[in-house]
Amino acid sequence: EGVTSIEEVIAEVRACWNGALAGQMQLLMPDIVVRPFLQTCAAVAAAASNEEGEEGAGRVGNGGVDIAFHWTSSANLPLIAERGLVVADGVVVRQANGHRLGPGIYASPCFRFGSRYGDTAIICICLRGTREKGLHEARSERNGCSSLESGRRRIVYRSTRQVMPCAAIRVPAAILHVRGAHEAVRAATAAVGVLARRFPGLATAGARPSFE
Repeated sequence: EGVTSIEEVIAEVRACWNGALAGQMQLLMPDIVVRPFLQTCAAVAAAASNEEGEEGAGRVGNGGVDIAFHWTSSANLPLIAERGLVVADGVVVRQANGHRLGPGIYASPCFRFGSRYGDTAIICICLRGTREKGLHEARSERNGCSSLESGRRRIVYRSTRQVMPCAAIRVPAAILHVRGAHEAVRAATAAVGVLARRFPGLATAGARPSFE
């Protein structure tokens, strides 16, 4: 398709959510997050095309794309809508939950898994990068891995540039299997399809949501 314009990709990705945002959903995707995320996608794809896929300083490896949920309190939505999900540094941004596996953005492909952490599920599109599996926080960081998977339900993404929060799904406490979540997954899947088409070198296989 020739040279890919980031502006065009932003518009295409956002268009995937047209018609999906009804009732319990709120669109997020602030420019301050979407643009760096898509620039990272472009860089990963370009590196793969040049056979330079290994991670270097600040580079995310071409490990695929996940669709996952990050749970939080609805009180945090105004800040997330403005700044996205930020990796806590313990000084400016405090990490509310999930210290055991080290710093990062905690998410899960399992919709119900993080529901004890808040009343709102944020569906995210995430770059896997180079992934470590297990419970080895120190080893993961020492090896330069950009994400850590603990079991099949918890994933930690080390950089803000790896995670694009797309929409917030407000979930009543008694109803965890909501229609809005399924609509969000369909929209996110369409957005991943846009990434695959616009950035041909980008690996887009990865974790997909479950509602078990």
